[in-house]
Amino acid sequence: MIPGMNLADFSRDNKSVAIASRLDSGRAINITRDIVNFLTDQGIKVYPEARIANLIGFLGKPLDELDYDQTPAIISVGGDGTILRVAQNLSFKNPPSILGVNVGAVGFLAEFDITTQEEIFSQLMNTELIEERCMRLSTTIDASTRFPLALNEVLIITSRPSKALSIVIKVDGQEFSSG
Repeated sequence: MIPGMNLADFSRDNKSVAIASRLDSGRAINITRDIVNFLTDQGIKVYPEARIANLIGFLGKPLDELDYDQTPAIISVGGDGTILRVAQNLSFKNPPSILGVNVGAVGFLAEFDITTQEEIFSQLMNTELIEERCMRLSTTIDASTRFPLALNEVLIITSRPSKALSIVIKVDGQEFSSG
Protein backbone atom coordinates (compact mmCIF):
# COMPACT_ATOMS: atom_id res chain seq x y z
CA MET A 1 0.00 0.00 0.00
CA ILE A 2 1.12 3.51 -0.60
CA PRO A 3 1.78 5.20 2.77
CA GLY A 4 -0.99 7.66 3.56
CA MET A 5 -3.61 5.77 1.52
CA ASN A 6 -6.95 4.81 2.95
CA LEU A 7 -9.52 2.42 1.54
CA ALA A 8 -11.49 5.28 0.00
CA ASP A 9 -8.51 5.72 -2.38
CA PHE A 10 -8.91 2.14 -3.66
CA SER A 11 -12.02 3.01 -5.68
CA ARG A 12 -10.36 6.01 -7.31
CA ASP A 13 -7.16 4.09 -8.08
CA ASN A 14 -9.04 1.00 -9.37
CA LYS A 15 -7.48 -1.23 -6.70
CA SER A 16 -9.20 -4.20 -5.13
CA VAL A 17 -9.22 -5.50 -1.58
CA ALA A 18 -9.54 -9.09 -0.38
CA ILE A 19 -11.25 -10.20 2.82
CA ALA A 20 -10.90 -13.25 5.06
CA SER A 21 -12.82 -14.21 8.15
CA ARG A 22 -12.79 -16.42 11.17
CA LEU A 23 -14.98 -19.32 10.04
CA ASP A 24 -16.25 -20.59 13.39
CA SER A 25 -17.82 -17.30 14.47
CA GLY A 26 -21.23 -16.26 13.20
CA ARG A 27 -20.49 -12.70 14.34
CA ALA A 28 -17.25 -12.56 12.30
CA ILE A 29 -19.01 -13.98 9.23
CA ASN A 30 -21.84 -11.43 9.51
CA ILE A 31 -19.37 -8.56 9.94
CA THR A 32 -17.41 -9.83 6.94
CA ARG A 33 -20.57 -9.90 4.82
CA ASP A 34 -21.44 -6.35 5.93
CA ILE A 35 -17.92 -5.09 5.14
CA VAL A 36 -18.03 -6.70 1.67
CA ASN A 37 -21.41 -5.08 0.94
CA PHE A 38 -20.26 -1.71 2.28
CA LEU A 39 -17.01 -1.65 0.27
CA THR A 40 -18.81 -2.83 -2.87
CA ASP A 41 -21.30 0.04 -2.42
CA GLN A 42 -18.28 2.39 -2.22
CA GLY A 43 -17.13 1.19 -5.66
CA ILE A 44 -14.29 -0.98 -4.35
CA LYS A 45 -13.75 -4.43 -5.90
CA VAL A 46 -13.74 -7.02 -3.12
CA TYR A 47 -12.48 -10.60 -3.34
CA PRO A 48 -13.54 -12.76 -0.39
CA GLU A 49 -11.26 -15.63 0.54
CA ALA A 50 -12.53 -18.81 -1.15
CA ARG A 51 -13.28 -20.45 2.22
CA ILE A 52 -15.69 -17.68 3.26
CA ALA A 53 -17.10 -16.70 -0.16
CA ASN A 54 -19.87 -19.29 -0.37
CA LEU A 55 -20.98 -18.50 3.21
CA ILE A 56 -21.58 -14.85 2.31
CA GLY A 57 -22.85 -15.32 -1.25
CA PHE A 58 -19.87 -14.14 -3.33
CA LEU A 59 -17.28 -15.65 -5.65
CA GLY A 60 -13.93 -15.98 -3.92
CA LYS A 61 -10.20 -16.38 -4.44
CA PRO A 62 -7.76 -18.68 -2.64
CA LEU A 63 -5.34 -16.78 -0.40
CA ASP A 64 -2.27 -18.08 -2.23
CA GLU A 65 -3.51 -16.52 -5.49
CA LEU A 66 -3.68 -12.98 -4.08
CA ASP A 67 -0.99 -10.61 -5.35
CA TYR A 68 -0.02 -7.19 -3.94
CA ASP A 69 -0.01 -5.53 -7.38
CA GLN A 70 -3.66 -6.43 -8.04
CA THR A 71 -4.90 -6.57 -4.45
CA PRO A 72 -2.73 -4.43 -2.13
CA ALA A 73 -4.66 -5.28 1.04
CA ILE A 74 -6.57 -8.11 2.65
CA ILE A 75 -8.91 -7.41 5.55
CA SER A 76 -8.73 -10.16 8.17
CA VAL A 77 -11.88 -10.28 10.33
CA GLY A 78 -11.42 -12.30 13.52
CA GLY A 79 -8.56 -12.19 15.97
CA ASP A 80 -4.85 -12.88 16.05
CA GLY A 81 -5.41 -16.51 15.04
CA THR A 82 -7.19 -15.40 11.86
CA ILE A 83 -4.39 -12.95 11.02
CA LEU A 84 -1.78 -15.69 11.54
CA ARG A 85 -3.77 -18.14 9.37
CA VAL A 86 -4.07 -15.55 6.59
CA ALA A 87 -0.35 -14.70 6.76
CA GLN A 88 0.55 -18.39 6.68
CA ASN A 89 -1.50 -19.06 3.54
CA LEU A 90 -0.62 -16.02 1.41
CA SER A 91 1.77 -16.40 -1.50
CA PHE A 92 5.43 -16.18 -0.47
CA LYS A 93 6.19 -13.69 -3.24
CA ASN A 94 4.51 -10.29 -3.31
CA PRO A 95 1.69 -10.91 -0.78
CA PRO A 96 -0.91 -8.24 0.03
CA SER A 97 -0.73 -6.30 3.29
CA ILE A 98 -2.99 -7.58 6.08
CA LEU A 99 -5.42 -5.19 7.76
CA GLY A 100 -6.70 -6.80 10.96
CA VAL A 101 -10.19 -6.23 12.36
CA ASN A 102 -10.47 -7.79 15.82
CA VAL A 103 -13.79 -9.39 16.73
CA GLY A 104 -12.20 -12.06 18.92
CA ALA A 105 -10.80 -12.09 22.43
CA VAL A 106 -7.14 -11.47 21.52
CA GLY A 107 -6.25 -8.74 19.07
CA PHE A 108 -2.63 -7.75 19.57
CA LEU A 109 -1.96 -7.93 15.82
CA ALA A 110 -5.19 -6.22 14.70
CA GLU A 111 -5.37 -2.55 13.75
CA PHE A 112 -9.05 -2.17 14.61
CA ASP A 113 -11.26 -3.41 17.44
CA ILE A 114 -14.89 -3.50 16.40
CA THR A 115 -17.56 -2.06 18.64
CA THR A 116 -20.20 -0.93 16.12
CA GLN A 117 -20.64 -1.53 12.40
CA GLU A 118 -20.76 2.20 11.67
CA GLU A 119 -17.49 2.72 13.52
CA ILE A 120 -15.64 0.08 11.53
CA PHE A 121 -16.92 1.44 8.20
CA SER A 122 -15.80 4.94 9.13
CA GLN A 123 -12.39 3.70 10.31
CA LEU A 124 -11.84 1.58 7.20
CA MET A 125 -12.61 4.46 4.86
CA ASN A 126 -10.97 7.33 6.73
CA THR A 127 -7.96 5.95 8.63
CA GLU A 128 -4.62 6.65 7.01
CA LEU A 129 -3.03 3.25 6.50
CA ILE A 130 0.62 2.79 7.39
CA GLU A 131 2.32 -0.36 6.18
CA GLU A 132 4.42 -2.22 8.74
CA ARG A 133 6.72 -4.77 7.11
CA CYS A 134 7.22 -8.11 8.87
CA MET A 135 9.34 -11.07 7.88
CA ARG A 136 7.73 -14.45 7.50
CA LEU A 137 9.76 -17.37 8.74
CA SER A 138 10.31 -20.52 6.71
CA THR A 139 11.13 -23.61 8.78
CA THR A 140 12.53 -26.95 7.57
CA ILE A 141 13.91 -30.06 9.27
CA ASP A 142 16.79 -31.91 7.60
CA ALA A 143 16.11 -29.96 4.39
CA SER A 144 13.18 -32.26 3.65
CA THR A 145 10.31 -31.54 6.03
CA ARG A 146 8.96 -28.05 5.38
CA PHE A 147 6.49 -26.36 7.71
CA PRO A 148 3.98 -23.60 6.87
CA LEU A 149 5.30 -20.04 6.99
CA ALA A 150 5.25 -18.39 10.41
CA LEU A 151 4.64 -14.70 11.05
CA ASN A 152 6.09 -13.97 14.44
CA GLU A 153 7.87 -16.97 15.94
CA VAL A 154 8.84 -20.60 15.59
CA LEU A 155 9.13 -23.00 18.54
CA ILE A 156 11.77 -25.70 18.23
CA ILE A 157 11.66 -28.51 20.79
CA THR A 158 12.72 -32.14 21.02
CA SER A 159 10.30 -34.99 21.50
CA ARG A 160 11.93 -35.73 24.87
CA PRO A 161 12.33 -33.11 27.62
CA SER A 162 15.89 -32.04 28.57
CA LYS A 163 17.43 -33.36 25.35
CA ALA A 164 20.01 -31.18 23.57
CA LEU A 165 19.23 -30.01 20.07
CA SER A 166 21.57 -29.15 17.20
CA ILE A 167 20.28 -26.44 14.86
CA VAL A 168 21.44 -24.24 11.99
CA ILE A 169 19.72 -20.88 11.48
CA LYS A 170 19.86 -19.36 8.00
CA VAL A 171 18.71 -15.92 6.92
CA ASP A 172 18.03 -15.58 3.18
CA GLY A 173 19.85 -18.88 2.62
CA GLN A 174 23.03 -17.78 4.43
CA GLU A 175 24.07 -19.43 7.69
CA PHE A 176 23.45 -17.01 10.54
CA SER A 177 24.06 -19.21 13.58
CA SER A 178 24.55 -22.86 14.48
CA GLY A 179 24.98 -24.93 17.56
